Amino acid sequence: MPNASIRTIDAATLKSWVHDDQEIALFDVREHGQYGEGHPLFAVPLPFSRLEADVGRLAPRPDVRIALVDDGDGVADAAARALAVLGYT
Repeated sequence: MPNASIRTIDAATLKSWVHDDQEIALFDVREHGQYGEGHPLFAVPLPFSRLEADVGRLAPRPDVRIALVDDGDGVADAAARALAVLGYT
């Protein structure tokens, strides 16, 4: 069953979220080499391979609004599902 709180957003929505004065955790879930080639301003690297190990340190509250960035290859979707399993809403 899909998690109702997981959804895909477009670049304009992400931009409005970054500037709306509400808390947001913006994670680039690509691996370090891909992140190093270019990433959105304000995005924090959180490679999918390190997601479970590092997310608790980077986003200690499971109810924080989280946006995940990838290259359109589905890694952000997999990361969103993994975060839901870990209790992030």
